[in-house]
Amino acid sequence: MTAREEWARGWPLVLASVFGILLSAAFAGGFSTALTTIQQQTGWSRTTITAGPMVAAAIPLIMGPLPGILINLVGPRTILRIAIPAYAASIASLGLTGSSQAAWYSSWAAIGILSPFVNPVIWTIVLSRVFDANRGTAFAVAMCGVGLAHFITPLISIFMLERFGWWTVFPAIGLAGLVLAYPLALLVLRRHASAGKIAASEVELPGMEVREIFASFRFWAIAVMVILQYGALGTLFIHLQPMYLQSGIDAVAAAKYASTMGLALIVGRLFGGYLVDRLPSRHVAAAICILPIIACILLLDVAGSPTIALVAPLLIGFAMGSEGDIIAYMAAKYFGPRHFGSAISVYMALYTVGFAFAPVIGSIVYDALGSYDRVLTWVAGSLVAAALVVQSIGRPPDFSLPRRDAA
Repeated sequence: MTAREEWARGWPLVLASVFGILLSAAFAGGFSTALTTIQQQTGWSRTTITAGPMVAAAIPLIMGPLPGILINLVGPRTILRIAIPAYAASIASLGLTGSSQAAWYSSWAAIGILSPFVNPVIWTIVLSRVFDANRGTAFAVAMCGVGLAHFITPLISIFMLERFGWWTVFPAIGLAGLVLAYPLALLVLRRHASAGKIAASEVELPGMEVREIFASFRFWAIAVMVILQYGALGTLFIHLQPMYLQSGIDAVAAAKYASTMGLALIVGRLFGGYLVDRLPSRHVAAAICILPIIACILLLDVAGSPTIALVAPLLIGFAMGSEGDIIAYMAAKYFGPRHFGSAISVYMALYTVGFAFAPVIGSIVYDALGSYDRVLTWVAGSLVAAALVVQSIGRPPDFSLPRRDAA
């Protein structure tokens, strides 16, 4: 099958994946938009509120390989048919918690349990069974769903927040994600029924063995970069709108500025893949770390400036988008395709940990000092460290040549 024929056959599946991944990332924009209002109306500390996503991030780590086993056993199609509406309902349940912290954390726990069954990993599994010649491009386009979520959900959130209250934000987001993702997913996955089956490969793929990957300095260097970088980006993402409110920007304008992050994420997603095909990936990864540092410097003196309020989310969004592709590319390039899934699954778990746990640390610092200046300094330092660490991994091995040693 030619590349053109592959796209002609598979583009509806890519479109379904875009909206499926949009649903998986939908809660984040609403959470950031409603954070300050939730704090004011519940009386909870910012640390208490932001610990919710931390609970959701910790649960997949506890589940370990169980989601992957279930996906392989039952098939992605059956899993998605059940998981999409259940996940949308778990997002909606955040609006029903009232002032109960136990209910708040229970809803986040449900999100954590269901997230492995709707996140980008399951959609890339589906796409990998339909695409070959265009597999990388299909992945990049599908992952634009994250950027689309970050663009749409702040706008939905501020509309609901102003008219009906914070408790309506999450049901509106859950319903919107369900309407966009579920009918299309059912229709397209039925058409591509083979995507729900397991197709064992008879090709001996090149690359390192699992034990060699986890014994490699390069693996752990990239892992450190992932934690540092996504901890920094998660902190900026969650706390950006509260920073704007503190600087005197009103809530509507803050949400509109923040929504541009989604558009920049889409551009970064596509452009990052273009760059690593032409330049050494470790250099591209380090350069991408610099963009949020510039945003940190600007946010130290935002003072209600519309220019800074617009430029900062563009820099953050571009970095968030491009690094996702770059990490996957580096995992394949440095460890080979044989056990690519083992490496990237660990990196995705670390990405989730960094993105969810670091904002809680930012909240603790803010609650203690009443200012984001120290938080921004810490974030910039983490990004500098990430850039230096990724530069240490050197050139990738050539898996077309016979290997004499593991790493």
